[in-house]
Amino acid sequence: MDTATGLREFARRFAAEWATPLTARDGFTEEELDAAEARLGARLPGTLREAYRLFGRRADLTSNHDTLLAPSELYVLDGALVFRSENQGAVNWGVRSADSGLADPATFVRADLADKSAERWEPWLDGLTRTVQEILLSEALHASEDLCDGRDLEEDDVERLERAFTARPDSPPRGDAGSPAPT
Repeated sequence: MDTATGLREFARRFAAEWATPLTARDGFTEEELDAAEARLGARLPGTLREAYRLFGRRADLTSNHDTLLAPSELYVLDGALVFRSENQGAVNWGVRSADSGLADPATFVRADLADKSAERWEPWLDGLTRTVQEILLSEALHASEDLCDGRDLEEDDVERLERAFTARPDSPPRGDAGSPAPT
């Protein structure tokens, strides 16, 4: 299964089971994505383009805490195309500009530091598909109180969670992107 198909299946199943099913109105149009590419002077990574087309307008899936930038808000910072920003602007996520035309490039994070000379793009995950999945999963943790309650775990919660869910065995530890950081 290619990464685009896997992402579509994951996103559709996740949205249907966690929130509400995806609809054609949940994504940006090809024209909006083309306009972003023209403004940037570069192609969007295939996975990012697919995510925007499928659910880019669904703030409940992408922006409960941190923000998936709209295509019109994408920008380049020190050699990377920035597509996500932490809720207080303390961290940005991006892909190397040189890799933006790839289907599934590695992703990087960059902290906004007081000492700007110390800021660097650091490896995040080895593929944008995993990053988009991480966005969906992590933003779900900050969903409405109907879905998340932020309570302390009860005695049998861990056992129930372990029975109901399995970890993704193919997920690398954070920071193992396998590609050099943007320069």
